[in-house]
Amino acid sequence: MKGFGARKVLAILVVIGVAVVALLVGRSIGDDSSSGGLIITPRAVERRSLTDILSVSGEVRRDDLYTVSSSVDGRVSEVSVSEGDTIEVGDQLVAVDGRTSVAVDGTIPFYRSLTVGSEGPDVLQLERVLQDAGYAIETADSLFTEETRDALAQWQFDRGYASGQAETDETVTLTLSPNPAGYTVGRANSAAFTIVPAVPEGRGGSISPQATGPEISVSVSSDTVREGNAVTVGFTASASLSEDLTIDFTVSGTADEGFDYERVPRTIVMKSNSQFASFDLSTLDDEVLESDEEIVISVISGTGGAYQLGDRNKVRLVVRDVNPDGVRAVNITAAVDEVAEGGSAVFTLRTSRRADRDLPVVVEFSGTAEQEFDYITPTDDQFVIRAGTMSTDVSIRIRDDGFGEPTESLTVSIVPQDTGEIRTTYTSGLPSQATIEIRSGETPEMTVVGGGRLPEGSRGSFRIVADEPVPEDTSINYQLSGTATPGVDYRVVTGTVVMKAGSSSVSVSIDTLDDSIVFQPSDMIVASWPVRVGAVSVEVGDLVVRGTPLFELAETAFTIALVVGAAERAELEIGQRVSVDLTVGNQILDGRIVSLDDSASLGANGEERFEGIVEVEGEYEAVDGAKVTVDVVLAEVTNALAVPVAAVLRTADGDVVRVVNDTGTITRLPVVIGLIDREWVEIVEGLNGDELVVVDIETEGRTAAS
Repeated sequence: MKGFGARKVLAILVVIGVAVVALLVGRSIGDDSSSGGLIITPRAVERRSLTDILSVSGEVRRDDLYTVSSSVDGRVSEVSVSEGDTIEVGDQLVAVDGRTSVAVDGTIPFYRSLTVGSEGPDVLQLERVLQDAGYAIETADSLFTEETRDALAQWQFDRGYASGQAETDETVTLTLSPNPAGYTVGRANSAAFTIVPAVPEGRGGSISPQATGPEISVSVSSDTVREGNAVTVGFTASASLSEDLTIDFTVSGTADEGFDYERVPRTIVMKSNSQFASFDLSTLDDEVLESDEEIVISVISGTGGAYQLGDRNKVRLVVRDVNPDGVRAVNITAAVDEVAEGGSAVFTLRTSRRADRDLPVVVEFSGTAEQEFDYITPTDDQFVIRAGTMSTDVSIRIRDDGFGEPTESLTVSIVPQDTGEIRTTYTSGLPSQATIEIRSGETPEMTVVGGGRLPEGSRGSFRIVADEPVPEDTSINYQLSGTATPGVDYRVVTGTVVMKAGSSSVSVSIDTLDDSIVFQPSDMIVASWPVRVGAVSVEVGDLVVRGTPLFELAETAFTIALVVGAAERAELEIGQRVSVDLTVGNQILDGRIVSLDDSASLGANGEERFEGIVEVEGEYEAVDGAKVTVDVVLAEVTNALAVPVAAVLRTADGDVVRVVNDTGTITRLPVVIGLIDREWVEIVEGLNGDELVVVDIETEGRTAAS
């Protein structure tokens, strides 16, 4: 049974008048009846709500969270907070060598540097912070990847962080290795990339302190253009130039260069004493019915930091079809220009619009190659663009006739169809035919093209080209060398790439790594904001080393802590309901236990003590260190059968109660008791609920023996 000492009754007691009945009982109650009449005090069995309460002590606290220390050696360049300030999410705190600590939401204080390959809950928290701030993290997880580094680089750039280390240009060279069984190596057997330091594309934030020179912005004379027309792309400097300036830019998007628009350069020279340079971008009318396409012009960082990226360093141009409401067109292209005998030629049929039904496409074969002798003609059902798609690939098997012969050609042409139904009617698009050359089998010669300058964090590719399509899948071996380090400056590659049968080229991608981007634990300060600043330990100009305290953080709001011994801790659980009696303001608030220590600490007198935190409902007045009483609900039953504690007798055979019968006699009934709530006890088994139980028996002015 639960003790009564410190426990308080929370249930509302139903007051029932006690009927004192004088009953004369005969020998049915034992030999005590011979002494005369007995006065019996009965009590009806009741239905009650009973509660078991444990009262413990507690106090109101405002605890310091932790001390923020410098994770790097350097000089304090800015102190943005003062003692007593309240910090909100996103506020800047202290900067060391231009690297600012920023307040972010989270639950785990950052404690280590993070870079690609780091793994753990702190990485998950970092990715969620970046994701919530609008940086490109598709799915937050616990692994620091290149995606994490790209987003972090942009976050750091927007806050003016300096690079983690000085960077120099590095090289990576691809050299072909021979494979006599599959190919020979030509004279152009190597190419090289130079990896240069990169500054991520600006988002309108502050500019990296490494950048110098004027800011360069890009604009376009019109955001949209019809096929066949031209627009002017202009570059503007924030100040007049003292010398000629070469501006680097990229061209990307869904439109195809050379097919949807004329080829454009990747640099432009802005003359001295000028602030503007431009070129005309001419779009092409490809006579294909198609949806809107996009051309993106992006200024990229210049060599040696000759200029900075302006706020508008990217523009998007939408290219619209000349006749967007016309009949759709179907064009055809070949995957390769040449194929060896015994290989396969892949042709792609593409429509300008999707449809809700299959589109059969009629084609014609021509050229010097002969059907069924030089190639196997595909069946009609292979030339079908399926519903909901815009293209299909058709593979034509080239026969190996075993004869040496001149190069032959195979041409596949689109035949327009007018079916009377818009979804199956089409015209010939451009190109309306595709031609491949069929060459007798010989060992192809491999060369390599590509190279140039690659900013860190970007991708480039070497292209290995065969002088004729390979007749079967062929492994191409290569080696990488140079001053760049695999796994540090660029992703490790295998040294082998497969050129597919019928193909005459294959690419080897070089993914460079921006190894200057490192997350330092002082970059982001985690707390449950808002938080109050405690003591600030540094001033602007102070030299600090790793581990030097910068400032302290403390809670702005009070919490209620409970303090118990080992025996009391054994009865407590997280989630238990409590009632807190605050001495300040004479308030009593309901709440719950939200945390509990699992291991003990030692009190002032060497005793074991366990602490926990109570969360209460509503606002309350508080003084740091004020004592409180916390009543914890250990157990509770409602609508229970209950009798006064005095009605239950303990015997060698168990608990019993004495019941007054209708005839005036007393019968002892065995019972099983449950929860005890001060002077009331729950009867789990043994009573029906309509009995009168004996609370007390008196005889001749004294209580009778039970």
